[in-house]
Amino acid sequence: FHFAGANPDYAAYHARFAPGPGTRVLGDATPVYLYLESVLPRVLAYNPRMRWVVLLRQPVDRAYSHWNMVRQTGDEPLSFLDAVAAEPERLTTDRGRRLYSYLDRGFYARQLRRLFARVPRDRVLVLRSEELRRDHFGTLRRVFAFLGVDPDVHIEPGTVHAREYEVP
Repeated sequence: FHFAGANPDYAAYHARFAPGPGTRVLGDATPVYLYLESVLPRVLAYNPRMRWVVLLRQPVDRAYSHWNMVRQTGDEPLSFLDAVAAEPERLTTDRGRRLYSYLDRGFYARQLRRLFARVPRDRVLVLRSEELRRDHFGTLRRVFAFLGVDPDVHIEPGTVHAREYEVP
């Protein structure tokens, strides 16, 4: 979590990237940056000109997937329904907001309003994950054009961070 604290450690953040010759754009896929209110100002202080590609997932699918991930890492002892019932109380701490924000993260409108209040809309591309699944290559061409990079780069479809669900 590279943009937390009063003095973020950018050296540790930069170490995660290994740009090759001719690299024009680097990216970071960290949804919590948009969700946590305290992070956006720090990200914008780091790079106020950055472009944002926001990929929104169907909120219920996202919540259940998130619960399964936290459950499998050993940080969630509760069933999905019990975790959802306990969520409001758990969101009162930073750790709770990062780990147990199953439903709350799916309220995208307030996150986007916060982003649009600080970032010009022409620097934000909002997509739905269904678009990427339905038209992978067309969606990537839109993203690449938005970022100002070669729109003809071919990246095969794939799934990242997929896990089997403990409870289907």
